[in-house]
Amino acid sequence: MANQFTKYTGNITGQAGSLITALDAALVTGQGWTKTAGTNEAAYRAPSGNRLYLYVNDTAVVTAKEARITGYETVASVGPISGTNPFPTAAQNPAGNGVACMVARKSVSADSTARAYQIYADTRTVYMFIQAADSAGYYESWMFGEIYSLVGGDAWNTMIIGRSLENSTNINAEYLDVLQATGVTATTANHYLARAYNALPTANGSLVVGVHGDGIKSNLSVLGLMGSVPFPNPPDGGLYVSPIWTNEASGVLRGRMRGFWQVLHPPASFSDGDTFTGTGDLAAKTFAIIKYSARGGCFCMETSASLETN
Repeated sequence: MANQFTKYTGNITGQAGSLITALDAALVTGQGWTKTAGTNEAAYRAPSGNRLYLYVNDTAVVTAKEARITGYETVASVGPISGTNPFPTAAQNPAGNGVACMVARKSVSADSTARAYQIYADTRTVYMFIQAADSAGYYESWMFGEIYSLVGGDAWNTMIIGRSLENSTNINAEYLDVLQATGVTATTANHYLARAYNALPTANGSLVVGVHGDGIKSNLSVLGLMGSVPFPNPPDGGLYVSPIWTNEASGVLRGRMRGFWQVLHPPASFSDGDTFTGTGDLAAKTFAIIKYSARGGCFCMETSASLETN
């Protein structure tokens, strides 16, 4: 299973610990991640790559409808968490709750109602998409893990992307489907790397970065995962996608998201679960559509054994 995501599906609920159960099945049992466990909280560590930590607090700190997620460079214990260099830091926390964390939304209701999820994970990176029912037919989402880095021997190319609001039904608090269109010095809210390309922590701790695809061919008014090229493209009958790049505020390109692509056609061109195979430069690559993202776009995940991996 070299350089390939495994897809996991199941149901999650708005109850404490339900996210831990889903991640145990996908990451620990399915991919060999290690787990430092507490009661309804855990720190997960990938078996490959730079092996930074994903801390998940699913104890219903505010509400069982969601969990708190944080990256750490090291973890000594959980319950409470003891670790070094969280990303984001408490000062950077977009939710404004004074804790080093972002939010992973599980359900619109704090009960046992089943909410379908999809997880794409390998031994370095995990993406999760949940139909939490804050808005019918839409997926709420988060990710943690390595990007493909342009830096040789990059020990800090681990990213976390999550929701900015706690205990809110506002799906625009989701940020995995937000791309920048204003230039390579712009950053994207709720996108944090452990450290800068030169391996130094910033004055604020972790590094907020930007992500961008092919802005010219997208719908720039919403900055979501939706394109404007007719499908199929009339001259060649083609389906077009773009890699999603990461950039630091200095304007340097840090790398690309692993297995996460921007579709350059309108969302109406696709149905949830559609699959397709690439040609030309993308020959032998296969892809799957997850529809809709929070802003009405399409997530596009690479499903072939061809993920870019440092």
